Amino acid sequence: MNNRRVSQRVAITAAAGGFGRTVARAFAAQGGEVHVCDVDAAAVESAAAEGLHASVVDVADGEALERWIDAVLAAGGGLDVLVNNAGIAGPTAFVEDIAPADWERSLAVSLTSHYRTCARVVPAMKAAGSGSIINISSTAGQHGIGLRAPYVAAKWAVIGLTKTLAIELGPHGVRANAPSARAPSTATACSASSPARRTPAALRRRTSSGSTSRASPSPGSCSRARSPTCACSWPPTPPA
Repeated sequence: MNNRRVSQRVAITAAAGGFGRTVARAFAAQGGEVHVCDVDAAAVESAAAEGLHASVVDVADGEALERWIDAVLAAGGGLDVLVNNAGIAGPTAFVEDIAPADWERSLAVSLTSHYRTCARVVPAMKAAGSGSIINISSTAGQHGIGLRAPYVAAKWAVIGLTKTLAIELGPHGVRANAPSARAPSTATACSASSPARRTPAALRRRTSSGSTSRASPSPGSCSRARSPTCACSWPPTPPA
């Protein structure tokens, strides 16, 4: 392991716990001045106890998110690294069953928050002639997954946003990358490999009372069952 310590000004969204907290610790261990935000107040308190600059922020609240990133920029006189880690699983439902409010919140957290922070930090990075923007995406942003329209749409868009940033900012010495975490293993995703299983009828049956129940694929029935990314689980497991 490289033990070289560097002094970097770092901002990470949704980083008081889980994967984001691990990333924050890694930067801090290398001497970084790390600012994190999270909606979980208890996790924020825990992160602050470790020496991270931690704030309670709901990234779906655009104004609150912009106030936080502006404060981070002011505190450090700029920013070297921005990690947009925020994202939520969103609803697991057929597109016609997704409430508009659930769609909008999913995109507000998983996509629009990325845009808002990037738009605020880009001028400072351009002026400095350096910087790194890391937008966390998913392999869901490379293919479709049934019943996960908001999540998949957001992850595709994050990749598109990041490619555009790379084109716009490269000439200014600023890098933009979108690492993709593995998408959740679901019976629906696996079923997409079989034309006979792509129709709603193959995934849903109506009971005599009009309620909806989901078909339950059995383990091993999927054509991708041998893949390490396929667990043929049902119901679909929300992504981390």
